[in-house]
Amino acid sequence: MNNEDLFNLDNKIAVVTGAGGELAGAISRGLAARGVKVAILDLDGDKAASCVDKITEAGGVAKAFTCNVLEEKQLEDCKSQIKDLWGDADFLLNGAGGNHPKATTEKEFLEISDLDDMDGQ
Repeated sequence: MNNEDLFNLDNKIAVVTGAGGELAGAISRGLAARGVKVAILDLDGDKAASCVDKITEAGGVAKAFTCNVLEEKQLEDCKSQIKDLWGDADFLLNGAGGNHPKATTEKEFLEISDLDDMDGQ
């Protein structure tokens, strides 16, 4: 197997959460440029649609899904729609909540005791 085969992403299916944001949106555009069909999930449907517009204008394939990834029912609905549209996803990139203050930490390394501290949250 050569490197071109190893990194061939043509017709793979990616689900990207938080893809209406800058970082996950850029990753989505990059994947689409490599031939990946990208399911763009975001809490903000307008931002998801904007990302899809950029991808399709560049010749890629993408579909927007308004979805709160904290709601299991919404995720299940998106999964069904994506499967009906393209088939099973090949991979997931989670960018949801990436710039939310509660999604960051000042700690550089996770310690076992940190897990115990999370029980009350």
